[in-house]
Amino acid sequence: MVKKKAIKYLAIGIIILVFFMVFLILVNATNSPQITNIKISYNNSNIILSWSVLNFNATKYEILWGTTNPPQYITTLTNTSIEIPASPNTEYYLKIVAFNSTGYNITSPLITIYTTPSSGFIETNSLPGFFESAGGFAIILTIIFFLGIIGEYIYYHSHHKRRYR
Repeated sequence: MVKKKAIKYLAIGIIILVFFMVFLILVNATNSPQITNIKISYNNSNIILSWSVLNFNATKYEILWGTTNPPQYITTLTNTSIEIPASPNTEYYLKIVAFNSTGYNITSPLITIYTTPSSGFIETNSLPGFFESAGGFAIILTIIFFLGIIGEYIYYHSHHKRRYR
């Protein structure tokens, strides 16, 4: 027979899961401006960077780039792609800043690229991942909470079993 305490924990877990799912829907439904769809390639001597902007009427972009962090060079442009000169076997840092007509701006996360000695590149730490987004964070918290509930349920039932003779 399932104990009332275990049912209570399960009900709390379901309520929290529903809360986080609603939170995820609201986070994804917001119209917050963001730089997205960042694509990076490398063609022997240039890093090719392209991107999109959501919910933001950008009129110009500044690309901060260089081999130091923070990046030391700024290139201003009006389109959503750029070729940046690059050397093999070098670490580059890039950041995209989009401006609208009133001067308000949004910024991408710092992009770190390692070019290889050959004609390819290795990209690391470039884009916000699943765990860095609000939705991903909510899912991780939900999973951790459910693991706690499952652990409590197992612990409770392993220590409170009725022993029949």
